[in-house]
Amino acid sequence: MLKMMARRTLLSSVTTALLALLALNMASASKRRIHVSEDSGFELDTEEAPSRTTWHHLLGASAAVAKEEIETEYPDLKVFVLPKDAMVTADYRTDRVRIFVDENQVVVKEPSIG
Repeated sequence: MLKMMARRTLLSSVTTALLALLALNMASASKRRIHVSEDSGFELDTEEAPSRTTWHHLLGASAAVAKEEIETEYPDLKVFVLPKDAMVTADYRTDRVRIFVDENQVVVKEPSIG
């Protein structure tokens, strides 16, 4: 009985992982956003993800100019200005842009979605 329960749990975990991979594949193919919830559920947004994912031309710009340009281009993105050596989470989010700046508030790393 215990082995059968363990197999069901494993099968459930594998199925959830496969469904999440399928959803990620669908999201990248259609350039749509995907959100995975804690209860192993996921949903595909109907809104397209931004076509631009990096802003190389903002290197050397002021933080205020960079933030304003990104927010104007994509108002739904959450834009964060952070010190260049800030500790951040490693999760990837399609609705977030981090702008890393030096002590003079100059962009020192290419801003990108994630």
